[in-house]
Parts: sequence; C-alpha cells; structure tokens
Amino acid sequence: MRSSSYPSAPRPNLREKISFRLDADRMHYLERYAAHEGVPVSLIVRHLVCRFVEENRRSFAPLSMGGK
Repeated sequence: MRSSSYPSAPRPNLREKISFRLDADRMHYLERYAAHEGVPVSLIVRHLVCRFVEENRRSFAPLSMGGK
C-alpha cells in the first residue's frame, strides 16, 4: 500500500450526512482509486467537496447562508 496524499489531520465534528448518485463507471473508478490510495471513498469525496466549498466560498455567498 502506498502512502496517501490526503490530509491526515484530526477529524472535525462530522455530523451532517449527504447521499448522491454516480453512474457505475465513475463509482467503479472511484472505488479502485480509493483502494489504490489506501483510503475510504468517503474521504476522497469529503476532501473534494471541502476543497470545492473553500475555493468558491469567497466569490459566492448565497443569501440563504446569511452571506457566510
């Protein structure tokens, strides 16, 4: 197993859950990639979502979020 490039910082308070659908090919690729990296699929998805939110937070503040 190779060393993962994903952050190993302490887990934040993860209480919220989300479900989503992927086509079979993308899910299969994601599962293979996660196995190759030695991490769960959820860590990869969480990492990508957090990165997306942080990159867009400064330029997009929906009114429903109170401008945060």
